[in-house]
Amino acid sequence: MRADVRLSSRVQSVDLARRRIRLVSGEELEYDALVLTAPLPVCARLLGEAPAEVRDAASRLRAVSVTVVEVGAKDRGGERFHWAYFPEKEFPFYRIGSPSEVNPALAPAGFRSFAVEFAHRGAPETKRFIEQALEGLSRCGLIDRGAVVLSRARTIPVAYVLFDHDHAQARATVQRHFERHGVQLAGRYGKWEYSSMEDALLSGREAARNVA
Repeated sequence: MRADVRLSSRVQSVDLARRRIRLVSGEELEYDALVLTAPLPVCARLLGEAPAEVRDAASRLRAVSVTVVEVGAKDRGGERFHWAYFPEKEFPFYRIGSPSEVNPALAPAGFRSFAVEFAHRGAPETKRFIEQALEGLSRCGLIDRGAVVLSRARTIPVAYVLFDHDHAQARATVQRHFERHGVQLAGRYGKWEYSSMEDALLSGREAARNVA
């Protein structure tokens, strides 16, 4: 099978009636089958002539952002875990993962890596999150502040779908519009659901089979 793979090619708009995609570069591509895995509201905004009810439904789909503070520090011992949850109100983050505990190659010998996750709405307060992550790791006995060699933050703008009162109806309205035009929606964000990595793989396989 031959394929024309494009990297870093941003989509500007999708014309479902003409089955064409316009890139930010101005180039237009014709498609036989279309699979969308981007967040469902983003997919809807790419439609230049979507019905008003579809645009309205897409505007009511909400999600929570997650900022992950990545920390590398000399290994001072402490509890060993792949990830741990922190439901207590005293902790501003909800989960800490330790990639180097999953795979030691993810940190140099004698060091340990952590990923501290903060859920939020709106723009991230990056500096505050980094400070809170370092303070929390130190408080839990996982790092010494003076032994930190790396601290940085990355934000996932759309991380967790919010299952609010509008979710079911709004999601169904947008999905039906795409399905009527033969578009395959796949993955956690394309289907606008909560799912695991395994579910995402199965969703991708299903989409591939449907367009084969």
